[in-house]
Amino acid sequence: EESKGKILKPPKKRSSKKQKDSVEEEIFPNVVRTLTTQQKKKKKLRKSNIRSSRPRLLDEEDLDRRYKDDIVSKIFVEKRAVTEDTLTFMVWDYGGQRAFYSLHHLFLTKMGIYLLVFDLGDLLSENERDVAEAIAYLSRWMNTILLHGSQAPVMLVGTKLDLLQAGKYDEDNPDILKIDKMLCEEVDAISGNKLNLVQNGDLKFFPIDNTTKRGVSAVQTAIELVAIDGSDVNQNVPLRWIRCFDMMIHDHHKYYLRMNEVKVMADQCGITSDDEIQQMLRLLHQLGVIVYLTATAALRDVVTVDPQWLIDNILKVIPRGNDPEWAETLDGLKKADMYKDWKELLKTAIVNRNLLEYFWDADGNDADFMIDLLQRAMIMCKWDFGKVHFTGGGGIQRRFTLEQLGLGKETEELTPEEIETRLKEYRAEENQLYFVPSVLGEREIVDEESFESMEFSKCVFDFSNKFLPDGVFERLLSLCVAYSGTLHARDCNAINVPLLGKHRAKVWFGEQLAFYLFEYKDTHEIHLLVQDDENSNPARCLDILMSMLDKLNHDVMANGLEWNILFESKAAENRGELIAKADCENRNEFSKWFSTNSSNTVEGQGHADTDYHVFLELL
Repeated sequence: EESKGKILKPPKKRSSKKQKDSVEEEIFPNVVRTLTTQQKKKKKLRKSNIRSSRPRLLDEEDLDRRYKDDIVSKIFVEKRAVTEDTLTFMVWDYGGQRAFYSLHHLFLTKMGIYLLVFDLGDLLSENERDVAEAIAYLSRWMNTILLHGSQAPVMLVGTKLDLLQAGKYDEDNPDILKIDKMLCEEVDAISGNKLNLVQNGDLKFFPIDNTTKRGVSAVQTAIELVAIDGSDVNQNVPLRWIRCFDMMIHDHHKYYLRMNEVKVMADQCGITSDDEIQQMLRLLHQLGVIVYLTATAALRDVVTVDPQWLIDNILKVIPRGNDPEWAETLDGLKKADMYKDWKELLKTAIVNRNLLEYFWDADGNDADFMIDLLQRAMIMCKWDFGKVHFTGGGGIQRRFTLEQLGLGKETEELTPEEIETRLKEYRAEENQLYFVPSVLGEREIVDEESFESMEFSKCVFDFSNKFLPDGVFERLLSLCVAYSGTLHARDCNAINVPLLGKHRAKVWFGEQLAFYLFEYKDTHEIHLLVQDDENSNPARCLDILMSMLDKLNHDVMANGLEWNILFESKAAENRGELIAKADCENRNEFSKWFSTNSSNTVEGQGHADTDYHVFLELL
């Protein structure tokens, strides 16, 4: 304020150390990087301030009115001198096994900095298959990053530099030049100029030797420079957002919050607009400090404030091989008499509610939350077909015998009423089963001989213009099983049990409406086969699968999937040829794919943004 040409000092009540800290906190540059571990170091101080005096944060206009520019600038410069060259990064630990790849889509954002790490030796291998697999690995991850964060910086980091010729780091090393040429060709083939690749001088990648740490400092420096120069890190945000974020992660000792809880905290920080709350949460999600999924209203009602907790909980239901920590988990399963349930999950990809509660309710009543979230993310779905035993050649045996119930040796000692009670308990447990497609192993779903003798109509979903990401086929299976299960429950068990394998499945969408799905990762295709008989309805199957692909593309894949639909011709002159859908609509041989009753439209189609359970009902 100015009065009679004199500059008045701020009120004396702000001169105390406690209030000074609060004032400085309000004045200092409100850049995004303040949403980092530096805040965690001030946790106790900030919690104390909030709970006691809860000072009102000042907007930029308030600062201009209440404090003279030179006062603000002095504090700003002093603080900036300390923090200008300091960056703090949050690192989330996802599972590295291939079974976890489908989960990554929940966490990849456009504001990340991505290090794509590969083995230099694979690209120099004399085995052409090893080289092809290494290129495919790089290609898949670069495409996945482009899917979720087209402008996110990407660094290619090659390990095992010590295995190259003389282990030289310099750019004249013939091995390094050879690899760089291969990467240049691959990057251009995948993305053209779309990939925001961070250069290492004239090289496309950063070679490092983990045994001696050679090259590691170059990677660290590049990360720092990319982060400092990035618009995301230097983006200004309202100070009230930072205070609200502090309250979300510190004031409530919860792993997730409901939207009504977030709104209460936002209101205390001066955020009253729903639109502003959405903007804040979306930014925090893109920064990776929370998980906030926005595809449907139900997903928008939940804010996960501890992403690592969510990751760890998801990984609990997926096997981790020889992980030492997982060995301790297995010991705990045995002590809790849950090991049999765990083995059943590994064998059938079906998990019961008791095991999920064992994993997820240790820190609170979180099983309901996790089950609901993973269903909506299509990582898990309800299994309405009861307990089953998968036999060889695609066979299935329902498990209702007394011996399989564990009663075979006890029946003489039990009364009929007690046996009936056990059976009711068993069937009640069957209503609490869930299917986890990421756990599926390779499994035959049909007898190969009989399959070869059948006649099918084939439709191909061709993703090769871009690529077929990990997790698409699993989520498609999840939706298929969920929908088939609703029909099974509704029609008094008239629908057959799905036959499921890692890359293939046989599913029923009606008592006589069966179809096969096959995933071909190398050609980026999913094949739909419907047997030619009088009961088949290819158009109905195609309608529903198109709606499901639209749904998972909208909810999980950031609408980045692209595919073409092709039909296989059976005409003598071009038998086996794949013809684009647009060229087939008026040809009689493909009429079965274009039913006059459906016109490739079902109620769920065009409603990808609807609630997960409503979507299944609309189908």
